[in-house]
Parts: sequence; C-alpha cells; structure tokens
Amino acid sequence: MAKIQDKETRYFIDVELKSMKIIHWGFDQRENLNKGLSPSPAIHRIFLTLGQYNKYVSAVNK
Repeated sequence: MAKIQDKETRYFIDVELKSMKIIHWGFDQRENLNKGLSPSPAIHRIFLTLGQYNKYVSAVNK
C-alpha cells in the first residue's frame, strides 16, 4: 500500500547525534509523527520541504 502524499504530509530525515550521520528518511501524515519527537534522545529529526526531500532522495539513489 502506497503512502498518501497531500498537504498534511511531512518529510523528514533522522540524524544520529553522535556520528552526525543520516540513519533514516521518510514521510508520513502529520498526525502520525508524534509531534516531531524522535524515538530516542540520541536521534534528532529534521523536517524538510517536499523539494528538499526530493533532492536528497534523488542524490541518494544515484
């Protein structure tokens, strides 16, 4: 099942603070994101615009 992308979709990357590396990226509906809190204090979630997210994903997939 494909995820819905509409005006309530939020795009993000998760960064591990110790290594400063991106460990996960994705998108989800705003109400499913737990108010931006990451599952661990060692991980920081950064929200992106759709354009920034698409540019990052295209760079990773090269």
